[in-house]
Amino acid sequence: GPALVVLDLLTGQRDVVARERTGGFFWSPEGRRLAALVVADDDRVQWIVSDGEGVLRLPPFRPGQTWAREVLPFFEQYSQSHAVWSADGTQLVAAAVDDEGAPQAIIQTVDAGADSTTERVPGARLAWWADG
Repeated sequence: GPALVVLDLLTGQRDVVARERTGGFFWSPEGRRLAALVVADDDRVQWIVSDGEGVLRLPPFRPGQTWAREVLPFFEQYSQSHAVWSADGTQLVAAAVDDEGAPQAIIQTVDAGADSTTERVPGARLAWWADG
């Protein structure tokens, strides 16, 4: 089946990051971790973060329609110019919808040593981190 694999060009080592369908993947600002947005179930996705040692799975969410239609199919174009990672590499942001279908941004804390926290910002249809 499908898999997202990271290849170390120096050693030739291959690490399978995800076996789920992957909507997009984004390197952290320091370039050591990879966040992939994978299909969790019928209508939800989740971030999985790989650091080469292990994989952290953040809580699933329902992606926003604009994001699902306009961003993820073209994520290669967005991954260089639009940041889903915070500048300090501690949080990921995505456009989502709540249980009633209302748009919101969700900000999830990436911390392998603790449970991820999720902050919700109502009304957001698209969401990115700005520089500075």
